[in-house]
Amino acid sequence: PLFNDIVDDIINRLRKIDVDPEGLVMVFDKGNNSEKNIKRISGKINVLGSLKKNQVKDLFKVPLTEYKPLYKTNKNVVISGFAAKRNIYSKEYTVVMSLNPSTRKRQTLTYEKAKRKIMNELDSIQKSLMRQGRGRPMTTKGAIKKAVLTIPNQYEAIFKYDVIEKDGKKEFKYWIDAKVENIFLENTGKLAVFTDKHD
Repeated sequence: PLFNDIVDDIINRLRKIDVDPEGLVMVFDKGNNSEKNIKRISGKINVLGSLKKNQVKDLFKVPLTEYKPLYKTNKNVVISGFAAKRNIYSKEYTVVMSLNPSTRKRQTLTYEKAKRKIMNELDSIQKSLMRQGRGRPMTTKGAIKKAVLTIPNQYEAIFKYDVIEKDGKKEFKYWIDAKVENIFLENTGKLAVFTDKHD
């Protein structure tokens, strides 16, 4: 909401100090993306922002063989990518898909570390729910609550779980959605940015 409120203030401030906003580029992250915000700024100043995966699903599915070298970072990492035109927020923009191999490696290692921790925690929940003998056993509600807290939001589509009651016994089952996990890993290191600076 703040972005929408300050856009005109920024444009007016530039004009007051004799800076023509035409040709300038406002850069912002995807937390500011909305139809209302982009329409408010459109035509007043050029834009460059990042997109969520679900906004350009088809571009995230493009095989890595289609990515071409774009530039090298100051750490000598080759960033590859490609450009495409897409209609977003009721206007045609150039979308650039990029792949950073260093980011890809880091995100993959972070996920693998989180995966081990999550699986260990889910295994612990399973044992606690099925434990018999002395002490108060874990309830179904308690098991589900603990599982929810165990799985970070960004991984919740990957890790699945359920509590099944059979012959008076509770069983906590958990598994990985391999298809979702593969898509997640395939998308590591990728970034989609959009701009109306088509050149």
